[in-house]
Amino acid sequence: MKRLFYLPVPECFPDGNIRGQVYRGLLTVLFLILSLTGCGSGGGGGGGGTTTATLASIAVTPANPSVTLGTTGQFTATGTYSDSSTQNITSSVTWSSSDTSKAIISVSGSATTVSVGSTTITATSGSISGSTTLTISPINPPTITLPKTGRTTCYDAAGGVISCTNTGQDGDLQKGAAWPSPRFTVDGTGFCVTDNLTGLMWVRTPDSTTRTRATALTYANGLTLCGYTDWRLPNVKELRSLINHEQTSTAAWLNTQGFSNVQGDVYWSSTGRDTTALDVNMWSGDVGSVVFGTSTSYVWPVRAGGGATADLPRTGQTTSYATGDDGNLQEGAAWPIPRFTVDGTWLCVTDNLTGLMWVKAPDSTTQTWENALNYANNLTLCGYSDWRLPNVNELESLRNAEQNNTATWLNTQGFSNVPAGNYWSSTTYAGSTTSAWRVSMWYGYMSGTDKTSTFYVWPVRAGQ
Repeated sequence: MKRLFYLPVPECFPDGNIRGQVYRGLLTVLFLILSLTGCGSGGGGGGGGTTTATLASIAVTPANPSVTLGTTGQFTATGTYSDSSTQNITSSVTWSSSDTSKAIISVSGSATTVSVGSTTITATSGSISGSTTLTISPINPPTITLPKTGRTTCYDAAGGVISCTNTGQDGDLQKGAAWPSPRFTVDGTGFCVTDNLTGLMWVRTPDSTTRTRATALTYANGLTLCGYTDWRLPNVKELRSLINHEQTSTAAWLNTQGFSNVQGDVYWSSTGRDTTALDVNMWSGDVGSVVFGTSTSYVWPVRAGGGATADLPRTGQTTSYATGDDGNLQEGAAWPIPRFTVDGTWLCVTDNLTGLMWVKAPDSTTQTWENALNYANNLTLCGYSDWRLPNVNELESLRNAEQNNTATWLNTQGFSNVPAGNYWSSTTYAGSTTSAWRVSMWYGYMSGTDKTSTFYVWPVRAGQ
């Protein structure tokens, strides 16, 4: 026991004296009292009294989550005290749901959804409380099914052909709507071709004239062919739908599928802004952007047909800069509202457009292509172990053409920590099998890059 102070026994009280013994006894009692209570603030002690921090506020997280009906999720209560310290007080607060017909919550903060709607989840301790709004969405089937990429062969990092079994590569899993046979049908006039996968009708023999973006729009909008006058410039998703990722040159392949004179070069899309537009290379499938001005590219008009087995979604562009552009027409399947729903674990997000489930917060580590495949294939999250690396069509489906930076937008849609960089797909690049497709979550660039390069990894699961 620590000695707090020392008082000498007066010499007039010898040890054998009774009064001395009493005096020592009193000192012992005083010593014990001071040992238990600590020094006071009075008389020469110099110490201050002990103060206790009080609870000032409670924060409930996650903040305002939206989940699908039937899920269960854990809420956390964090207390902030008068001395600015914080503490997890989830187990010591009283939990409540303002509408138990929508969701009920346990004493430990675990919420179970009951019906579609919203309820306020509150954590209370004494007179202090904090709350958040839980929104429950219906379980809907996906709006569209993305088509397969066409890739059927698997390759290692050195570009050599390997067995596809259990690789998790695009050629192994071949996710997406199957291509019909025949894929394309030439119409009775002999001048137009219908894609039986997307239902789009294309000019059978696009001309060999390159045009500026402005004259490309005018040409496509004013075309009359095969008895139709509703021709237009295709958006970037429609142009990309023609790419066969198994073929070194999609243009050469298309010229064996009912088309003719398709150039292995760049074609304008209707997707773009006031000064730039996205284009698609019909040799490789690369997507880039070109500043308008005097730049010229090929033009391939399209129109809506019918009989599709896979509907293409809209690109997201809603602002129009010219008649007949993507923002003006907004062709494709409309996006559901909400587009994305966070699951009950708060760690995964389902895209209600495609039905794909994504990791909510992809990590900030960049990896080589082979390491990316291994990482995704071995991930266990949200109760699932069938995670994989997305193919190029799945990864591209997250792009929003209205946004300067898709990553920033996604971080407001239920995702978090999405870097505005390049992400690996599971699809090997046909033009060079030592490369694989990467997609930028900035403006929408897509190309093949050497598999030894390092990019971000964003695992996905489910899908057809």
